[in-house]
Amino acid sequence: MEQLVVDVYADATPAEKNRMIAQLIGRVYENASPLERCSILEQLLQPLGLLSLIAVANGTFAKLRLRGEWRRLHVSLEDVRSVKVSEVIALAEHVQQVNLDVIRQLAQMLVTPQMKTASTATSVLRTVLLRPAQPYRAAAPYSAAYGMG
Repeated sequence: MEQLVVDVYADATPAEKNRMIAQLIGRVYENASPLERCSILEQLLQPLGLLSLIAVANGTFAKLRLRGEWRRLHVSLEDVRSVKVSEVIALAEHVQQVNLDVIRQLAQMLVTPQMKTASTATSVLRTVLLRPAQPYRAAAPYSAAYGMG
């Protein structure tokens, strides 16, 4: 099954790949322990400003950001109890538009010894994002793409 998903991912369009990655992140979140969920959310929220957070999942994540210290985001165990998988999927879709490197960093975080989440979704996510043959790359920044940097 895992190989089938990897093969389908390889043949997918960029938009389909983004949806697949977001769905896999949702599954990883769903299967993670509460502490791991905190880490996953902190990783995904890292690059987003307040306006982005307001626009995603009816402002669920803006509330998390506003309640704490702005420079040091800390997602609590109580916070993860209120976050739905569908909201994490929406967040992952949005993060892919803002900073693809964060998604790759999330996959790298999932292979660390501290993360004990073992699921098919975790394995597939790591495989498609960290395989050397077709790395998941961030788009070139606007300034670099247009010779301004």
